[in-house]
Amino acid sequence: LNMRLNMDTAAIKDLAAMLGSVFAECMFKILIVDFNRAAQAAWWMVKPFLSPVTREKFAFVGEAKALELFRKDMDGPTFERLERTLKVNRDPKTSSSDREQHARRTTIHEVPLGPRLC
Repeated sequence: LNMRLNMDTAAIKDLAAMLGSVFAECMFKILIVDFNRAAQAAWWMVKPFLSPVTREKFAFVGEAKALELFRKDMDGPTFERLERTLKVNRDPKTSSSDREQHARRTTIHEVPLGPRLC
């Protein structure tokens, strides 16, 4: 498989420009949990276009490490919300409706799913 044959370099440069913009300066850290092969390919295509400062904001971790970092960097209620979100999204018994309701209950902004639920 030759990844270069599947690359849209214009789209990759646009994504890199967005990640390297003022938007990136506002981010403290971006945690990518359980990075899959498709995402790895996307990362390796975008990475060369990012500044070193922006690249260093990305961390690729497993679930246990993500929870450890969340606990260290976030206040109690925020950590608990993220921990619940990981559990809801990883539980195969959770229905799509349950995930949608959880997303609407825990969002801090309006989302395409509808207004926030209390």
